[in-house]
Amino acid sequence: MDLIKLVLQNEMCVGDLVKKLNLPQPKVSMMLKELRDLKLVSVVELGKRRFYSINREILNNYLIDIKKMLSDFETNSLNEIIVRRKVSLSN
Repeated sequence: MDLIKLVLQNEMCVGDLVKKLNLPQPKVSMMLKELRDLKLVSVVELGKRRFYSINREILNNYLIDIKKMLSDFETNSLNEIIVRRKVSLSN
């Protein structure tokens, strides 16, 4: 999550992310690859350096999906509570 916050604020290269996150370079690179595979980050190559930034449109789509899932979960949980309450009142 910290990595996402960092690239959400600014384009960053792996070396800068390693320093900010205090993680080994292979770990940061692996995390970036996973985010690239999900299309959550974009990469721009400048010389030998790669700069990563968040893909805001994809991030917003994920957030919309998460909000919907949470809303559905809350609705289902509330319905379940109501059903349990009715059952306990009828006994």
